[in-house]
Amino acid sequence: MSNSTNDNNNNNNHDADSIDPQAFRQALGAFATGVTIVTTRDANGVDVGLTANSFNSVSLQPPMVLWSLDKQALSLKAFTEAEFFAVHILADNQQPLSDRFAKKGSDKFAGLALTRGKGGIPLLDDCAARFECKTAFKYEGGDHEIFVGEVVEFVNFNKPPLAFLGGKYAVAVPRVAASTGVEDKRELDASFTRGSLSYLVSNAHYLFDRQLRDIMQQHSLSRGQFYTMSQLGNESPLQLKLIRANLDFAGLKLSAAETRELVAKNLVQEVPDAPAPSLALTETGRKMMIETSAVIKAMDEDAQAGIGYSEMQLLHQLLRKLVQNLMSGSSS
Repeated sequence: MSNSTNDNNNNNNHDADSIDPQAFRQALGAFATGVTIVTTRDANGVDVGLTANSFNSVSLQPPMVLWSLDKQALSLKAFTEAEFFAVHILADNQQPLSDRFAKKGSDKFAGLALTRGKGGIPLLDDCAARFECKTAFKYEGGDHEIFVGEVVEFVNFNKPPLAFLGGKYAVAVPRVAASTGVEDKRELDASFTRGSLSYLVSNAHYLFDRQLRDIMQQHSLSRGQFYTMSQLGNESPLQLKLIRANLDFAGLKLSAAETRELVAKNLVQEVPDAPAPSLALTETGRKMMIETSAVIKAMDEDAQAGIGYSEMQLLHQLLRKLVQNLMSGSSS
């Protein structure tokens, strides 16, 4: 029995020694984790903090959590000697804060609004959740020191968390549960259309566009005129041929009569001495587009109600990819 045990141990040691560290790291990267900032206060009363994604729960009763720190970390002594520490699970809009606390040697707390927890430890607000812990145990785990903390206070801010996957920040979007109920036959029949990507995108576009049409009617602008001013709101002046090329891509036109009408309304002006015919917003036109932008921003905010930051980031990425795919398909 002992010989068999020794043989197994030898085999295990051999297998561990043969593992490629880089490949092992990449395999671990397939596991999506949250991102945390762990803070404490050292013996001299100096605030200490760092970014870590090694956080995990240990037990519910008593409530205990753990995290680990590289033995080479400059802050190891502070955490080893600390009676209390705090773990902040970052919200999905706090990547800049994660980047700040991942750097070495900088004053990471400069300019941050802090509150104080047990033992005077610094606490950050507006994260997804926060746990104040009393250090319970410390263990050596390979090249890391493992800290186990008993949770003495916690706050759940009910915000979507920042995620980390494959060495990069990621978005965590809740999965929509599949319906298990009996659906109306009319809905089932319509689902072939209503569930299609083209229907959903075009329907969203229609609902946005309906509000834009109200703005156009308010200012007595054609669609071509409105989108001309929108272009000039982003960059002014612009050559007329470029304006028309952009409109043509969207299936719109700007006639010479419509251009003269914009000039007559003192919304745009022709640029003198330009190398090619060009238009620019007047002060009146710029003021109108600023007001319009505020209205559109309010529309966006209403449309995003109940949608998390990470979900919106993912939606932006997917829509850009969708547009690229459609453009590639139309050019092939």
